[in-house]
Amino acid sequence: MTVAEAAGLLGISRPAAYECVRRGELRAIRLGHRLVIPRSVVNELIDGTTRSASDVGPSTRSWR
Repeated sequence: MTVAEAAGLLGISRPAAYECVRRGELRAIRLGHRLVIPRSVVNELIDGTTRSASDVGPSTRSWR
């Protein structure tokens, strides 16, 4: 889902969601120029279940 969609479901602003992605607090995948959030990540946050970073593999953040 888009960062804006994830932000809406999580009850945070779009800029706050992008900041969470930048800090590595919200896992995202870059597809070309798009940044997408896997639905499973949002569902885990909503349900209160999280996996450790070692369970999900390396971060896909990109630093500019």
